[in-house]
Amino acid sequence: MEFISEAQLPTKSGNFTIKVFKNPISLVEHFVLQNSDMEAVTPMVRIHSECATGDIFGSLRCDCQDQLHQALTLIAENKNGAVIYLKNQEGRGIGISNKIKAYHLQEQGLNTYEANEALGLPADARNYDDATAILKVLGYTSITLITNNPLKEAAVKAAGITFTTHHVSTAANVHNQAYLDAKIKIGNHHTK
Repeated sequence: MEFISEAQLPTKSGNFTIKVFKNPISLVEHFVLQNSDMEAVTPMVRIHSECATGDIFGSLRCDCQDQLHQALTLIAENKNGAVIYLKNQEGRGIGISNKIKAYHLQEQGLNTYEANEALGLPADARNYDDATAILKVLGYTSITLITNNPLKEAAVKAAGITFTTHHVSTAANVHNQAYLDAKIKIGNHHTK
């Protein structure tokens, strides 16, 4: 993982350093919002998959923006940790155009996993190798992982990083209830 650049980034949640890393093979650039004010404290880390509809536009169809902002607040309060924002992870790795196609299928009654598969795509095409490589570049050997996703826990464990898990709460609404139910029942996501 190649470090590219960094700068200070004050946010509504607190002050962070934004760092850009590039995978030298895929050439995908990921970024990290890091706070290291109290390095003696165990860092809190969120591995966050890109979600333009949620993160940018505030879509009510998912809980991505809520989880992202909860993580930023937790990390700022902890004064040590990072959000690793993984690019090319849209729609569980199927891309924005296929994600919108999957949305249309969900409007016809399929759940989020079934919709991906109906398009001939994996239910979840993501991997977290770049995230764990970034964790190692950051020097994190023991973390508190902010996630409800068991696949992220498995990736961190496989990378040899010691962790405890902090589950985040999700706010259900009429637009995302089926999505949240599918993540719990099919994706085995934890609840808080």
